[in-house]
Parts: sequence; C-alpha cells; structure tokens
Amino acid sequence: VADNPIARLEKCTGITAPFRGPNEERGQIGLIGPMRMDYRTMIGLVDLTANVVSRRRSDLLATAR
Repeated sequence: VADNPIARLEKCTGITAPFRGPNEERGQIGLIGPMRMDYRTMIGLVDLTANVVSRRRSDLLATAR
C-alpha cells in the first residue's frame, strides 16, 4: 500500500503572508513546519519575506521602464 502524501503533513502546520506586486498582482508566501515550531520567529520571517518580495517586485518594474 502506497503512503498517502497528505498523511505525512498530519503533524504540520502552515503560516502564510500576502504580498503585492505592481499592477495589483497578488500572491502568498508560505512556510510549512511542525506544529511545535517557534511561531513568533517564523511569523516574523514569513512577514519579512513577503515585504521584501513586494518591494523587490516594485523595484524591478520601476527599473524595467
């Protein structure tokens, strides 16, 4: 019997944060980890990454014009 790949995530959780790009583009940055992770640190990391992606996408569009 093959393993169910979803069952492997049974003890995991996810953290996501939205990001926006120029021209109203939207997306999500996410992290999958164990339920007992350091949420304070990981939420900060995901938020920081989403902010960097948003700024970087805007910067890239501005230099392309």
